[in-house]
Amino acid sequence: MVAFGKIMGNVHARGRVDIKKDGSITGDIASARISIEDGAYFKGRIEIDPTRAPSSAD
Repeated sequence: MVAFGKIMGNVHARGRVDIKKDGSITGDIASARISIEDGAYFKGRIEIDPTRAPSSAD
């Protein structure tokens, strides 16, 4: 999941969440990996759970 704009609410993703420099997330994130670029905005909690990674069958 890639955030280029404004997201208000919780995000649950399989794999990776990327917040780009002009993106913002206000809410909790649950994913296997996360990336937040310089200039991005994030307010909330992060749960890193490696079991959320996509399986090789996906």
